[in-house]
Amino acid sequence: MKKFFITLSFFGLAVACAPEVTLSARDLQQIAEAAAEAAAEAAASAATNAVNTAFNAQDAANNAANQPPATLEHEGLITGNETWAAATTHFLNDKVVVADGAVLTIEPGTVIKGRASTTPEDAAALVIARGGKIYANGTADNPIIFTSEQDNLNGNLTSEDKGLWGGVIMLGKAKISIEGDGDDLQMEGIPAEDTYGLYGGNDDTDNSGVLKYISIRHGGANIGEGNEINGFTCGGCGSGTSISNIEVYANKDDGIEMFGGTANITNAIVWHVGDDSVDTDQAYSGTIDNVVIIKNTDPNGAFNGDHGLELDGAEGAYQAANPTYHTIKNITYKGGSGEIADLRDGVRVKIQNLYAFGMGSSEDIEIDEAVGKTNYDAGTIIFDDLELNDTRAANTIVVDKSSGSTVGISEDDIITVTSQSSGQGATTSVFGWTQASSSGALDF
Repeated sequence: MKKFFITLSFFGLAVACAPEVTLSARDLQQIAEAAAEAAAEAAASAATNAVNTAFNAQDAANNAANQPPATLEHEGLITGNETWAAATTHFLNDKVVVADGAVLTIEPGTVIKGRASTTPEDAAALVIARGGKIYANGTADNPIIFTSEQDNLNGNLTSEDKGLWGGVIMLGKAKISIEGDGDDLQMEGIPAEDTYGLYGGNDDTDNSGVLKYISIRHGGANIGEGNEINGFTCGGCGSGTSISNIEVYANKDDGIEMFGGTANITNAIVWHVGDDSVDTDQAYSGTIDNVVIIKNTDPNGAFNGDHGLELDGAEGAYQAANPTYHTIKNITYKGGSGEIADLRDGVRVKIQNLYAFGMGSSEDIEIDEAVGKTNYDAGTIIFDDLELNDTRAANTIVVDKSSGSTVGISEDDIITVTSQSSGQGATTSVFGWTQASSSGALDF
């Protein structure tokens, strides 16, 4: 057997073999094969790591490219399907309009801010036109907030900061009752030349989409004398529309106004608005269920609000046939100015389960004109279970002024109390998600 005296080097490690080591050709072949295998494995591992690094870098680049921007500006017509991401703060410039056939989806937790305008008719607002749809499905943990660009969401604005932008306007194809008995009308707060402002029609089951867990703050810009934008306006919206858990705060004009239509609202809180808290018009025939109204009782008296409920009837021949009245029920009213409710213009309404407190000496519920008195006598104005926390007699708070003098209305279920009965008024616990709750405005 031949003897070899060698020095082996594996991956830079020199190993000096003693002269006495004797290796066969077979041993040498096995060592060479092991070295080659180890080198191949090292090369494969390095290649795999390089590929993974490249893929990770590409994924990071793709993720960065796909991240929503921090802010987006919106203006004009939305003509296709569009989603507004919660990771982005969205700004409204002038009117942003979801056009006929388009769908706007807004993610839970999204913040939308209206830009201020020096031109009144260009006040920022989100408008869902007839035939357009919105799916704004907020949650109690992640409500969708509409507010002013000036709002830092940390309390820099107060209840006196009103009219800083427009509001949210939803329009549909349900029946309305207007002078001249036309099918449609231009919505107040939208310039007459903008035809996307038309509302009304003949489809009482029309669906304009979903609004759920929505907070609307510091709006109500006027575009002209008597032509203002409410916090939330619903014109001719049908029963297919879903509206629930709505907050309107510090709006310069009305909080919520329903112009005709058949849409229902569940869980609404309106507080510290400058005019009426809830306003119904043009033969509105839906139901508004579980309502909290809080007047602003700041000592300076500014923007204390007018009517808690301003309820107007049909303007034309059309009257809702089924039901023959609309319903507002489960209401808690914290007063301090204006009136609890004003019933006028032939309204047909049922006011059910009301608890009112904190009123001034002139706050009342009044029927204003002769048609209203006729409706009351006919059973299309109904007062059902009204509880008034006041030292005045009940029939001095609920009155008929249709004859020019004040006549008290006395019913067994219209009573004065010194404390709220169990189950009376709204269920306020459902409003824990609102700014009203976090600010302490619901601590009563």
